[in-house]
Amino acid sequence: MLDRDYDGPYLVKYLKRNLLPLVVSFELWNILYWALGKVISGNPDAINFSQMVKIAFFMDDTGSPMWYMPMIIGLYLGIPIISMLLKRVTATEQRVYAVILLLLLIYFGTAIPTLQQLNNSFNLNIYIHNVLQMNIFGASVWGGAVWTLLLVIGYLIKKHHDLVPTTITIAALCLSLTAHFFLVGKAVANNAYSMEYGSIFTVVASASLFMVIIRYTSSIQHYSNRIIRCFTDFSTYSFSIYMIHIWVLSALSHISALHTINIYLRYSILLISGFLVSFIIARYVLKFIPFLRKWLLLVK
Repeated sequence: MLDRDYDGPYLVKYLKRNLLPLVVSFELWNILYWALGKVISGNPDAINFSQMVKIAFFMDDTGSPMWYMPMIIGLYLGIPIISMLLKRVTATEQRVYAVILLLLLIYFGTAIPTLQQLNNSFNLNIYIHNVLQMNIFGASVWGGAVWTLLLVIGYLIKKHHDLVPTTITIAALCLSLTAHFFLVGKAVANNAYSMEYGSIFTVVASASLFMVIIRYTSSIQHYSNRIIRCFTDFSTYSFSIYMIHIWVLSALSHISALHTINIYLRYSILLISGFLVSFIIARYVLKFIPFLRKWLLLVK
């Protein structure tokens, strides 16, 4: 979305078509989360009425999977500014400024979070944190500056995805995932696990996967439209699945039989059934209510 022209009338269309639905959806999910908390007991993400009101006016953290939405709203507010900046980086002085901003994004977005991850994994007991967040209109959520960094990385990959050979891209994906899971395992063993969305290993894995998808999407289209339809369906309803799954899992956890089986089998069943039930609710129930389809699920 960074390579669009926000200087002209498209900006008004962007605000109406992209930003407004996000805000409306956030408010609807906020009400729905409060209501579901009254129906499905035992969910730690349930909120009371006063919390719902504060969250609605962006005066309190969501404390639930809804944390994702203020972050996205903040990014969407900043996208036109970042886009205009990228298009104006032509003169040498402007390039220097852009490079400085990119280096600061890397430092605050992923270098410091990676040090935090290493600190937790190896129990170094060194307290560090980001002071300069570097996120335009950012929300007080996990990740901080990394979301703006990922936005810029996505733009650069879209423009120059052929610069890195496929073998290096796949190797980077595998190695970064291996390192990430190793460090997560160490952190869990030290009882010090935290959400490290800004870890360099998470960023490299995300960028590598996106590069592979961009590179091979056109090739896949020539071989199988069915695969493309599956990807499209998953992409269309991934947001809904994410927002619904926590309540599906909460409801499924009340099935007593699940508590009598092996823990790994239990989590496997919850993972698969949680995904499928959430997808069915979004794809075959909520989709057919036009208002909810447009404003809650954000399906266009």
